[in-house]
Amino acid sequence: MPFENTLPFVAALGVAAVGSLLWWLQARERWLAVVAIVAAGLAGGVQLADRLVETDREQLTTLLHQLAAAAEAGDLPTILAAIDPEAAELRADAQRIISRYEPSEARITKLFIEVDATASPPTATADLIVRATGRADAGGTQASSLVGGTIGLHKQGQQWLITSFEFRRLFEGGLGRPL
Repeated sequence: MPFENTLPFVAALGVAAVGSLLWWLQARERWLAVVAIVAAGLAGGVQLADRLVETDREQLTTLLHQLAAAAEAGDLPTILAAIDPEAAELRADAQRIISRYEPSEARITKLFIEVDATASPPTATADLIVRATGRADAGGTQASSLVGGTIGLHKQGQQWLITSFEFRRLFEGGLGRPL
């Protein structure tokens, strides 16, 4: 993916531009000024491309953080919109979990996304750890958990949809009930 981590490339081009400019100030060779201008232009172009192009991995990172915020807010329509309409059992599980639990916090603390752009349609797997705090049922006891999970996704058009998920509790504090 060409635009996911451009900082080293932009920094190298910036160093080349400044170095060429300093050398040009000493030697007054025209080609050094051209190198400085070209390096600075390339650095700017790469930075602009990085801002304008959103890769699949960046889209998935944004989606998963939006879903964590939707879980905190109890926003079932947003969550269901991200689940493949053909995954009826998964949609029912999401409805059951959101209606049963009142999360006050859902934070993704670790996230690793692997995208297979060669598949048709493109697929992705997201391995994550979520710190979740909330109540089981209305008025229940506040509990905190670290939950590990693997989410399977595929791309339909420009939208990524969840096709599967597996969660496992890594740590639980308080008196919460299992999912």
